[in-house]
Amino acid sequence: MRTREQTGFSLIEALVSVLVLSIGLVSLAQLQARLWSAAGDRHSTGLAYRVAVSELDRSLYSFSMAPASSASSASEFAGPSARFKAVTTTGADPVAPALRTLVEWGDRSGSRSIHLHTGASPATAADLRWLLPMTGPAAHP
Repeated sequence: MRTREQTGFSLIEALVSVLVLSIGLVSLAQLQARLWSAAGDRHSTGLAYRVAVSELDRSLYSFSMAPASSASSASEFAGPSARFKAVTTTGADPVAPALRTLVEWGDRSGSRSIHLHTGASPATAADLRWLLPMTGPAAHP
């Protein structure tokens, strides 16, 4: 009696390889979903930092033009995936006033916020030279 040599794959082997491949593809899909979610969160955080820096710069400019003992301003901005609320306050310390900006927003991961703090000083006449028009021979000493 002759025995035949087995060639190819059996049905069990094919099913096991399909199962292993399926588990790998499902894991890869879950990883991709988490990466997209994390990228969206980082994008929202980046926008919040940009809003905070913009508000802080605006407040620094306003403070340098007309120093106040204490002030507060609030703004709202709409982003592609969240609404941002920015609140900037100026400390009342006359020697070293501080500006604080708080930005709050909500996204898929919940309610979040960031805080930026900096010191401020009133502008002097020498600081305002860049605001003057530069024309004529006196413009370039």
